[in-house]
Amino acid sequence: MSANVPSNRVIGEPNQLLIEVPHVAQEQSWDCGLACMQMVCRFLGKDDSKITEDCKKLNIPTSIWTIDLALLAQYYGIQHKFTTVTLGVDKSYATESFYQSKLDTDEKRVNALFTGAEDKGLIIEKRSVETDDILKHIASGNILIILVDWCHLYCNWCDRQCVSMCGNIGKCFKSYHGHYIVVCGYNKDQRTVQYKNPSYNEELCCCSLSAFDTARKSFGTDEDILFIYKSASGSDTCYGAAT
Repeated sequence: MSANVPSNRVIGEPNQLLIEVPHVAQEQSWDCGLACMQMVCRFLGKDDSKITEDCKKLNIPTSIWTIDLALLAQYYGIQHKFTTVTLGVDKSYATESFYQSKLDTDEKRVNALFTGAEDKGLIIEKRSVETDDILKHIASGNILIILVDWCHLYCNWCDRQCVSMCGNIGKCFKSYHGHYIVVCGYNKDQRTVQYKNPSYNEELCCCSLSAFDTARKSFGTDEDILFIYKSASGSDTCYGAAT
């Protein structure tokens, strides 16, 4: 797929802001993270046409972790910052069905990436991020890739309208189900955030801030966030205190 250079327009006032991001739907059950990275690339005017080949070059398998997305961002020259509450693989995830089939093979690879992160130029901070910090980031014209537990997230608009693809991932899962989304807007008056869901065909989804916080802080997510910056100067901004 070729990159289309968008206008990157920011729509709205500070209390109600939406950043236009080209939508990309995932093609497989496992590639939501790659679809989110493609959205980021197109938002920034980067070429994502060889993302599959690039993953092979970087030794990124189909079992994708947030640090893999950070590695892709670095490869594409995208200014970013990765925040997480766990530096490496949490062994307690071995009991979660979502992780069971691949945790043993992922652990060594992912831990090695964290160990060598500085040498690869990856910016990683071990800390929890407050919701206000996410909104400030968006208010600056920037977007984020966030790992959520899809069991706790929904779309106010899609679920109400019964869009055909909605529900395929959602509440049919009783245990943790990791899913990546691109967060690109908010409405402070309505206490909602807007996001791009690669598993839906819809251009934009919306949920309450409370549901969003529950989903992104759920056990299994490590509270992983990939802050994306349009310019190098923005990546120096650090909201909140490190833990």
